[in-house]
Order: sequence, then structure tokens, then C-alpha cells
Amino acid sequence: MPSASLPNSLNPFQLILRGTWANVPLPGATKGEGGLENPLSYNVMPLPQTPPQAGQNLGYILKNSTVTEILKFNTDIAHDASAVAVPTTAANRGETNAQLSTALYYEQQVLFGDGPGKGTVVHTENGTWLNLPMGEEMIGPYSNGAVLATQPARKYTIAKQMSVPHGNSVLALGNFDGPTTGVPDIQAPDGFSIYPVGSPLLDHSPFDTQLADESKPPPVDNPNYQNPNVAYTQDPYQPLTTAMGFFDASATSYYHWSVNTAPDGMTMNIPFENGTKAVGVTAYSADYWLLSTDEFRSENYLAYLQNITLSVGVLPTGGTSVTYTIPHVTCNVVTQTTKSLP
Repeated sequence: MPSASLPNSLNPFQLILRGTWANVPLPGATKGEGGLENPLSYNVMPLPQTPPQAGQNLGYILKNSTVTEILKFNTDIAHDASAVAVPTTAANRGETNAQLSTALYYEQQVLFGDGPGKGTVVHTENGTWLNLPMGEEMIGPYSNGAVLATQPARKYTIAKQMSVPHGNSVLALGNFDGPTTGVPDIQAPDGFSIYPVGSPLLDHSPFDTQLADESKPPPVDNPNYQNPNVAYTQDPYQPLTTAMGFFDASATSYYHWSVNTAPDGMTMNIPFENGTKAVGVTAYSADYWLLSTDEFRSENYLAYLQNITLSVGVLPTGGTSVTYTIPHVTCNVVTQTTKSLP
């Protein structure tokens, strides 16, 4: 299919996403909120560790931090030499209808925003956002115009396929809505908890304690720099709630979309990640809000929160290994810094 026709197969928010996004101060920010030195972001990252470290012998540690990132949604390679690939259509055949999947490729690099690791890469990821319209099934291997009946109903309108170098692959399915006038109300859902789940109950005091060297401004050379912002750890939605306060409800509109591995998606891990005392991904969910501050969508912002459910093998010193599920949550607000050509 000629590349010039491919953008027409993308859904509305995919068309807007094309280009590069980064941490830039938000409109009206007086202290650089949203930018590299003051990102409205957070990363809650539990890790297994058996040997006691700095008096910590619970069988796990935290590596929490703010983050910054570069996020690219690729464009027509004829116009953008840095693009990995053009948006690509690949139909899935059924019995009486077809699913006309169109992929928008992306790549992401996330860096620590504070602490001893500030400026170093903590996460890389690439994958595709799929638009999933239903269409007519052609008759024969190559259509001469004859088609079977159309069945337009669809359970999911979008999918996210992603892979990370840890050896994890994720397929999450969902839907999108919008545009909606105003500013989204982003709050933690009822019942949200960041604490480990399992039996017996695991000591979650690291989640409640500011483990950082408060005598020095970050970044600091402190191996116990685990939980610098207790309020963000308890409620990782808070940075996004704060970010929404910089937007004018009368001049802003947004798309919202969410994806989840439950009930029809899946996760896969390499063997190491499935071993005792290792960390495997068992579930993934994410919400995205694509905001614009004018009707022409010349100024665009992307807020997101993803919740990766980790299976963590915890072996406290002198104890017995138990597997717990612990949320690994990341949120951020980034600004579109370049756009793709149509």
C-alpha cells in the first residue's frame, strides 16, 4: 500500500501523536513544572534483594524516582529519515469480515529524574499502537472487488504491543474516546494501593519512609536513596493531578484511551524473569490523556499512567521465599516538541 494513503487508516489520536515528545515546562509553569529539572512524573519500582543492605533485610528494595523521557511516534520514512518505519496496515482475515489493523510505531527512552542515577537510562521500550477497525472480507486470495458481508461491531478499537530489553512482551487491548472539551479529572481510582499483595503480609515500611539523604540536594551519592517522595509513592496519580492544574478548562480538549492485558491480552517473560527471586510481569494496564490547548491542536500534551503488575520472589533474611504481586507504576506528562509531516 502506498505510504501516502496510510495515515488515513490511523484513528484521530494516532494522527496527532505522530512526532517527538519530551519533558518541557508546561504552559504557565513558574518553577519549570513538567520540564527536565522539575518533571511532573514518578516511578515506583520494587526489586528483589536478599542480602541486607544498609540495615534493610526485607527481601526487597525500592528504586523510586521522578523520570524524564523522549517518546517518538514514527512518521513517513520518506519525510523523516530517523523514523523506524511508516505506519503499516496488515489485515486479519476472518470468516465473513476482516480486521484492518494499522500500526503506528513508537520508541521510548526513560531516564532517572533525580537521585544518584539522575540522567541515566532506566527503561527503553518499543512497539506499536494498533487501530482496529472492522471491514469487508474480500473473496479469494486477491480481491477483484467481490467481498463478503460486513460486520462492523468490535469489542476493542485499539491495542498496544510493546517489548522491553528485560525480556518482556505485552499485548494490551482497549478503547478510546473523545475529543472531550475541558481538562481531564485524573485521580487515583477507589481502592488503589501500591503495597505488596501476598501471604503472609509483607512489611511495606519502605513504601512509607523517605529513604533519601535529606542533608544534600539530589542527586546524591547515597546507596539507600530508595523512596524520595512518600506522597508520590502512596499516590502516583498525584503528579498528573498537579499537571492538570496548568491547563485552562475553557480552552482545552482531550482524548482519553486505556488498554489492559485483562481479559484478552497477555504478557510473556524470558525464563530468567520467571525464576525464583526474580521479577516477572503478570499484568499491564495504562491510561493516556492527549490534551490540546487550541482547536487547531498546534500545542499538544500527553499525560499517562501505566501500572505493571510484577511477580516478585521475596526472600527475607532467615525466611522462606514467597512470591508477591507488587505494582510498578510510572506516570509522566510530556509535550510535543516536533510533529510529523502529513
